[in-house]
Amino acid sequence: MSLIISNVGGPNAEKGSANRRKRAIAGVLNTFHPTLVLFQEFPWSGIQKYSTWKNINIPDKYEYYGHSQASILCDENELIAKIINPTELIRLHDKMTRKGKLPMGFSPLERMCILEIETKVVPMAHFLCISWHGSHNSKKKTDLINELKNLLVFIEEFGRIKELPFIIAGDFNLLYEKACAEIDQLTVTIYDYTPMERRKGRLIDFYIASKALPLANIASIDWETVEDGKGATEIFDHDPVIATLTTNKSFQMHYGNENNECVKQLKNPAQIKTCTADLDPQRPVHHLTLIFAILGLFIENESRTSFVLLYERTDVDPYSVFSVMSCSSIPAS
Repeated sequence: MSLIISNVGGPNAEKGSANRRKRAIAGVLNTFHPTLVLFQEFPWSGIQKYSTWKNINIPDKYEYYGHSQASILCDENELIAKIINPTELIRLHDKMTRKGKLPMGFSPLERMCILEIETKVVPMAHFLCISWHGSHNSKKKTDLINELKNLLVFIEEFGRIKELPFIIAGDFNLLYEKACAEIDQLTVTIYDYTPMERRKGRLIDFYIASKALPLANIASIDWETVEDGKGATEIFDHDPVIATLTTNKSFQMHYGNENNECVKQLKNPAQIKTCTADLDPQRPVHHLTLIFAILGLFIENESRTSFVLLYERTDVDPYSVFSVMSCSSIPAS
């Protein structure tokens, strides 16, 4: 699955620059065929076939969600996109603020677009996708750092409730180096890459993802290599950033549920995760083979420790889901 970050703001220095901007955006889609595009500063109300985009070559498979600050374009041939009820987010935000988990004045909802994403085909992936546009960098650096910290507290809590990992990506208006220095990367990874020459020293567009959602092949896109992108650096301040979400074709690690009894028994809840196995119901898999496969995942993640697993089987057509019911750590020997 490929993702692209793209802040499409920039100067409108000449007549016709808005149309040039649209053609270059379409060029990114037609050149790289991304599964998800996370936009920031997208000034139009959407990409609609019969709107001002009617003469722009946008593939019909793409559906637009969000608003001008942050939005997401989904390939609906590949993905199921579920809109999160805003009331659900508002209630959680208010509850966390009342309990002192979030500071007064932190209002992330108008600067983000959040969707629940699920793949239609194998390999399976199910996660929260957040396009984020950080507050303007004229703010103090400490304010921008605190904004990111609070965002992660909020999204991690929402992910815990939904039992889903997450990807947050976009223009954070905060240098990558500052984010890495201030953010604990125990449960998330902040991904680095080499920016284009014009953005060196200003790497503020990047990906943050749960450990269960490893990203690879992260790279800047040169507008000049994009269909209809010639001269686009004159009208875009930022360069797109592409990444690949890597998923295991046999097993997909899912976000650990901290409420699970077996997790509570562990000193380090991060040691336990729920596994799902992609199974064909018409071709039964020997349970012992599956147990050793799951066991192997844990041993791979923690070479010095193996685990005794007890599980229950529940069928969710067309996939069989195996939930870890208990777990005990034993010496590897």
